[in-house]
Amino acid sequence: MGLFGKMFGSGEENELKRKNFPPCYPIMYHSISECGEKKYLAIMGLGQWILFLIILLANAVGCNISLFTGISHGDWWQRTLGSAIISLIWVVILPLLTFITSYLVTYYACASGFLPHYIVFFFCRTIDVIFCLVMASGVPNSGGAGLLMGIATSVQAKNNGAFVVALIYNFVMFAVWIGNALLIMVMMALMGKHMFSSKISVKGAMRGVARRALT
Repeated sequence: MGLFGKMFGSGEENELKRKNFPPCYPIMYHSISECGEKKYLAIMGLGQWILFLIILLANAVGCNISLFTGISHGDWWQRTLGSAIISLIWVVILPLLTFITSYLVTYYACASGFLPHYIVFFFCRTIDVIFCLVMASGVPNSGGAGLLMGIATSVQAKNNGAFVVALIYNFVMFAVWIGNALLIMVMMALMGKHMFSSKISVKGAMRGVARRALT
């Protein structure tokens, strides 16, 4: 069943769609139970997406703490305003996008076992890791509370104790982003293990794609 599965069908089929989890009916049909022995990976993908949303919110708080802590100290607010605004933009645009790149690509790779779905999974998850590392770095105007922002606030904290909270928060967020990147890499390693143990072949994958196109 594709991403946007059939909207109409037998009563039994519609009843099955209504029971799918997470509850996205009638937009699409998916059920973690279809992943078989790889079900735990789909659950990890869903859990990691929820964790990512929490991290995004915490990250936005950190960027705005850095902004408002030094808003009355020279040009500090100008150096942090970009990251504060972009961190809020990430909170708005990334939840739906990362539901696809964090959970759905994991689910379809687990449920179908087709090589193209595995390729999409590894591509999307690699992008997710890169994003986490950029956020962890705290590069100015990236929207990330992280290492470089923490170093900048540590310099300010020598002369103003108000910056200590921002200093601690930025270094905590650095560790959190790195931890999230490591979690994604663990998921990639587990998915790779399942992919090779399943003996996926390009020819078999193409046959599966052809069968789906005919149904």
